[in-house]
Order: sequence, then structure tokens, then C-alpha cells
Amino acid sequence: MAKHGASLCYYPFFTLFLLTMILLCKAADEERRVHIVYMGSLPDGNPAYSPLSHHLSILQRVVRGR
Repeated sequence: MAKHGASLCYYPFFTLFLLTMILLCKAADEERRVHIVYMGSLPDGNPAYSPLSHHLSILQRVVRGR
């Protein structure tokens, strides 16, 4: 009887472990989404404009929280 009661105490931990694994797998699937973002067209009349540097500055401002 003691062995049966001891094994029952593992069920909540096992259930919690399974739920954690399911949630982690679901979160990993959501991180793999691809997003296409339109950043706008080139401005008129500025041949020195670099979209790459402009887009990187936008990303830096977002990451810094500005």
C-alpha cells in the first residue's frame, strides 16, 4: 500500500512536466513565423539615401525603447 501511495504523489509533478513541455513546444512554433514588413519607398530627389542604414537606425531605436 505504501508503494501505491508514494507513486500517486508523482502524478501532479508528471502532469506539470507534461504541460510545461507542451507549452514550450507551442512557444517554439510561434517564434518561427515569418513576417514581411513594408518599410516604404525610396524618397524622391535624394540619391545619397541608404535604405539599409535608415532601417538599421529604426531597429536600433525600437530595441533601445525610444
